[in-house]
Amino acid sequence: MTHSSRDVLLLFHHSLLACGIRLGAITSKMLAYARYLTLLLMMLVFRIANADEVSDSSIFEPVVFQPKIFKVHGFATLGTANSSEDQADFVDMINLPKGAGYSHNWSFNTDSRIGLQIDAVLTDNLYAVMQVQSKQNYDDSYTPKVEWANLNLQLTPQLKIGVGRFGIPFFMASDSLNVGYAQPWLRVPTVVYYFPISELDGVNVNYQYKLGEALLNVQTLYGHSNFKFLIDGTAAQAYVKNFSGAAFTAENGNSTIRLSYFLINHGFSLSNSQLDGMFNLYRTMGMSALANQYEVKNHSQVFTGLGYSYVSSNWMFQSEITKLRGDDDITPSLTSWYTTLGRHYGKIFPYITLGESTLNKPSTIGGADPLGAINAALAASNFGQHMLSIGTRWDFANSMDLKVQVDRINLKHGSNGGLANLQPGFKTGGSYNLLSFSVDVVF
Repeated sequence: MTHSSRDVLLLFHHSLLACGIRLGAITSKMLAYARYLTLLLMMLVFRIANADEVSDSSIFEPVVFQPKIFKVHGFATLGTANSSEDQADFVDMINLPKGAGYSHNWSFNTDSRIGLQIDAVLTDNLYAVMQVQSKQNYDDSYTPKVEWANLNLQLTPQLKIGVGRFGIPFFMASDSLNVGYAQPWLRVPTVVYYFPISELDGVNVNYQYKLGEALLNVQTLYGHSNFKFLIDGTAAQAYVKNFSGAAFTAENGNSTIRLSYFLINHGFSLSNSQLDGMFNLYRTMGMSALANQYEVKNHSQVFTGLGYSYVSSNWMFQSEITKLRGDDDITPSLTSWYTTLGRHYGKIFPYITLGESTLNKPSTIGGADPLGAINAALAASNFGQHMLSIGTRWDFANSMDLKVQVDRINLKHGSNGGLANLQPGFKTGGSYNLLSFSVDVVF
């Protein structure tokens, strides 16, 4: 086996182990078997691909199938951003610690990333996918993370089922969320695409069929996920279990429409030393009812989204509206939307985006909170804002582009807009400007 083959095999093996799939005792065993089966099949693929390096007495000699396709793809973005807000940091995901503004005049953290994807079609109806990406993490490290690692079986031309780690199809751009070159914008509109949860460990069923000229697709998922973030500099863990839902997509000519619905059924919990200590303090002071009302333990969350896009040889129009709501009183409940219009002029693509995010519940309980800590936590979950973005994409070389984007962000009353690393001098409800540059490449 060559060194390159061995490195890819080891990467795939560790990626599968990193999935940590847990869906109950029976399902957990099934998924574990699927992981080992995927590893075995990948080993067989490498055995066949390197058959000339193995002696005739190899124990793998009886293998009869041949891999149809084995490809490695890569993508990368080098981006930098400048923010006029010098008392907080702009970040593109709410779980990131620092970015452009207070911490860095020009930040390369927000938009820069690099990723590798391996696709292996093992037989006529069995294939595996693995994607690893390095970008800024919640702890400001760039430790590579497994975004996808799954094994899929094509049962019929229309139906396939998979197990492992999958991207969650919340949005129109979810299938290529991390690939900057695949997006028209410099960054996806953050008023909508603020979710730190992007992958799911579990089961995926996909059904596709044609109805007249339209191509219809239904994708359903079940599983669990989790993510980490910082609360005032201390690590917090969000646990997501009993996660299920579906995305319906219809394509007809230049038009695409997507409807998505996802439910966390009594399975959303937050754990953080500061939050836990705060609620314990309320309980010791005889306010257990208040603590129980706002503590996030096994709560439910519902996400709904509707999107439409029109893409022709010259014009591009895309719009999405989403709503997140939950049965707890402290995590964000938001309605968000954006609309983008752009036009191609040869290799130049200028575009404009308008967007808004609105908080759907009170950001304070006033005098009902004698200590003020719950009011502070409620205020921190107010991300309401208006956004105007104007940008240009230039495809200056094969598989490469250069993008420039200017954003004007107006925060709503009492809102921090999802900014990170807030300083004592930060004022909610203000406004700021962003200037960003990026280069995207796929290889």
